[in-house]
Amino acid sequence: MKRVFVDTTVLLDFLADRKPFSDAAAHLFAAAGQQKIKIHVSALSFSNLYYILRQSLSHKLPIPIPSAAYTTQ
Repeated sequence: MKRVFVDTTVLLDFLADRKPFSDAAAHLFAAAGQQKIKIHVSALSFSNLYYILRQSLSHKLPIPIPSAAYTTQ
């Protein structure tokens, strides 16, 4: 079985559906699902993905927190 090391950008293309690259990434993951290839990913990619996706998919405006949450005892 062929082994493929996947870069963070490929994962990001797939998860964020960034066209036109997401189609190629989807084919890559489909091949892994069919056990034609084995995908390897750096552990650091998960932290990078979380940071990037959180920044790009988060709320544009901060969520208001009631002032009662800031009271100190």
